[in-house]
Formats: sequence, structure tokens, C-alpha cells
Amino acid sequence: PSHDRGFYSRLRLGKVAWKSLAWIVLISLGYGILIEFLQETLTQTRKADVKDVLANFAGAFTAFLGLVVFKPRPSS
Repeated sequence: PSHDRGFYSRLRLGKVAWKSLAWIVLISLGYGILIEFLQETLTQTRKADVKDVLANFAGAFTAFLGLVVFKPRPSS
């Protein structure tokens, strides 16, 4: 039988899943940096802001945590 052992039992993901989620967060961070760079260099009305990069990263990391903590359980 399957027993829920609390919060930490939900953190067990396969090695591939962890790597995939980590890549998604890193790509999101890179994308946020790219967008800020393009805003600074290609527009005259917008400026790059480190706070925007941090906000984008925070959103990606929050989604990462949500997927880890609330991952769907396999049906039996």
C-alpha cells in the first residue's frame, strides 16, 4: 500500500526529472536576462532592470517548487 510520508516524500523525483526542471529554471533565467539586454539595446523607451530579471527568476523558481511539491502521483 502507498502511504503518504509527508512533505518530504513528495520531493522524490527521478534523476531525469530533476535535471529537466533545473534546465527549465536556468533557461528561464537566461531568457529573462536576454529580454532585459534587448530592451536596453534595441529600444529607446525601455531600460534594463535587474529587478525584472530577479522577478522572472522568482516566477520560474516558484513554478519549479510547485511542480516538485505538488507533482501528480502515478495512478495505480
